[in-house]
Amino acid sequence: MRDLAFATKTRIFMPDDQILERNQKVEEICFIVEGTASKFNKKNRVLEQLVEGQFTGEFALLKDVRPKFTIRA
Repeated sequence: MRDLAFATKTRIFMPDDQILERNQKVEEICFIVEGTASKFNKKNRVLEQLVEGQFTGEFALLKDVRPKFTIRA
């Protein structure tokens, strides 16, 4: 766990910045530390609102699959 903590990088996203893109290879897990992010389907409809303490990208990263959604701040 300690190694994981030291390997993390802080990135700041502004509103509407794309965090994770649909059908693109995922190379990181994103933790929502402050603020919110929205998960969109291919028709650009909101599927879910991510809030502080939640994370995304873990399934795609661990299973080496491409996500079927986009995440934007």
